[in-house]
Amino acid sequence: MAIASREECLLRAAAIRPWAIEIGGPAGAGKTTLLKELGKRHKTIYADARLRRMTDLPRIVKNTMTFLPTYVRHARHSRWFTWTETRSMTYLRAWHDDLMQRPADSNEITLFDHGPIFRLVILREFGPKLTKTPRFLTWWNSVLQRWASALTMVAWLDAPDEVLLQRVRERPRWHRFKDTTDAEAYEFMKSYRESCEQVIGQLTAAGGPLVMRFDTTEMPTTTVADTVLSVLHGTDLPEPTSSVLRVSKAK
Repeated sequence: MAIASREECLLRAAAIRPWAIEIGGPAGAGKTTLLKELGKRHKTIYADARLRRMTDLPRIVKNTMTFLPTYVRHARHSRWFTWTETRSMTYLRAWHDDLMQRPADSNEITLFDHGPIFRLVILREFGPKLTKTPRFLTWWNSVLQRWASALTMVAWLDAPDEVLLQRVRERPRWHRFKDTTDAEAYEFMKSYRESCEQVIGQLTAAGGPLVMRFDTTEMPTTTVADTVLSVLHGTDLPEPTSSVLRVSKAK
């Protein structure tokens, strides 16, 4: 894989407007905390929009019904899309359309928690049999190509499995890991990471986005936020060891 220079990475991050950043990583990595921290720092940061069932119903129906003939021919003995999967398909198109409608010189920053990468992963890896058909995979790959040129950056947060599991189980709200064994939780984390890495690899192979990786056991959220914003503003960029930037410790 070709090594991206400091200048090339900065130019690419600065060229994609409006800026769109996905905050990714397994449960417990600190994604929501980082999103809130970035929101406090920048006046033009927006979290991803939510769908409204009634006003977005035509778009939702169109996105799923296009696959009905394929379902009848090849997957009628398996399940249909869940509501989460249906929303994910609609988000992938709606978010992209929204970004493309903004001015090319916009300084707005859109943050995605459970964004395009997450949605692509849950559809391909955890979706029904229908998602393995050539018709769906053609659609999926076309969406991925669109996001390859629309996502500016991925801020990937992670930590050791045992740390992530402890964080999740100490939260007051319910999570699937609270009802699983440690071994089951670790296996899911492994599978999820591998699936995300495959999608990120496909995105970067298609020309983007810039990927920065943070170990949240070693770097506080405030420092992660500083690093992300400094890259966007072109004031600082760690020297890359490959075309993917890796940041693990605060200097």
